[in-house]
Amino acid sequence: DGSTYQNESAYLISANGSFEMTQPGFSALTGRGNIAQCTLVLDNRTSRFSAANSNSPLFASLVDGGSYQRRMYLDVSVDGANYYRLFTGVIKAPTENSVTPRATNVINIECRSLEDLYMNHRVSTTAAQFRAWADTPPHEDEIISDLLTLAGVNPDDTDLDGGMFVIPYAWADDEMAIDECWRVAAACAGRFYYDPTTAKF
Repeated sequence: DGSTYQNESAYLISANGSFEMTQPGFSALTGRGNIAQCTLVLDNRTSRFSAANSNSPLFASLVDGGSYQRRMYLDVSVDGANYYRLFTGVIKAPTENSVTPRATNVINIECRSLEDLYMNHRVSTTAAQFRAWADTPPHEDEIISDLLTLAGVNPDDTDLDGGMFVIPYAWADDEMAIDECWRVAAACAGRFYYDPTTAKF
């Protein structure tokens, strides 16, 4: 429902994903980062995850695309007691597979790391912000922090290393905040990414 986490471990059939980073020395050439991915396969024989099933206890949260970009996470226990965070992100697109003679009803839930949630947040700096940066030129971490704040990211969700380079001039004019963060980091020989295990940029 966007605020209360629902444990669906009992229905999990499988999970897989990928988390890639640009090779050292190549980030300045690509200028873009990678969004981590995760795919969950859930047992849907009871139509629990079917948006068209009005009898599902999750119906109110699933109908009309309600699950799109809802927060999710994947914790795994290897000893039955301690849990480890493997992935944090948002749901992208659930796809239901109907029953066939060779397959039961399952649902595939594609997920992306949190960059995807803010990817389309476009930001613009004000004249006052531009002047503040020009009067006291910031390092790259300060610019990234300000861009994330403009995009609506909670400062508690960031853990940025101190910058090494002074940026004499910077501004944003209807730019995608995440894309700009990737570019600023790459231009300064660094990396900008969302860590699915710590849930921080």
